[in-house]
Amino acid sequence: MKKGGYVAIYRSVWDHPVFQPEKFSEREAWMWMIANAAWTTMEDLRRGQIKHSERFLARRWGWTKSKVHRFLNRLREAGMTEPASEADMNHLTICNYEDFQGGGTITEPPSEPKYKNREEEEKKGRKDAALQAAIEVPETEDAALYRRGKEILGSSSYGSLITRLLRAKNGSVPLARSALELAATKHDPKTYVFGVIRGAEELATKAHPLGERGDDWA
Repeated sequence: MKKGGYVAIYRSVWDHPVFQPEKFSEREAWMWMIANAAWTTMEDLRRGQIKHSERFLARRWGWTKSKVHRFLNRLREAGMTEPASEADMNHLTICNYEDFQGGGTITEPPSEPKYKNREEEEKKGRKDAALQAAIEVPETEDAALYRRGKEILGSSSYGSLITRLLRAKNGSVPLARSALELAATKHDPKTYVFGVIRGAEELATKAHPLGERGDDWA
């Protein structure tokens, strides 16, 4: 492996969700300074310059302020940085910045990859599901009854059975739903529903022995 050369690393690596927040090593602090230096002239910064207070750097790197102060002094003494302003010691120039960036002048920073954050994706999925549920038309009691009937009784002729069950319960959806849920606990739900319907029909026959039931039970 060659000792020389360099590799390009996206700035977003410092906040990548896969890495746990922890104190920077001195090498990482130096790399962070290079990565966060101005890549082009902006406001009071020229390309390769950085301007942050020691208090901010201490918080960002997980160091004490005195450690930051000593580290920055060592960088200046080693010729790795130099003051960009005599009036502001927080304004630094990264020496040899062009060498670290491969030389030449760039017009814009390269686009960064979109790192996938599972927690954020799951949160977005929950929001999308909640939004979809909010805009959907609420299911009516009747529709819910027939849907549940299909689940319990199967897709074959469940519709006519639910209709007859409703008649047996005098059109009461809650009573029909209660009977249906009870049927779901039985070994043969369809046979149970048939029994409920027959029982209701027999009661109706006894109540109207002379055929005065009308056509509802036809």
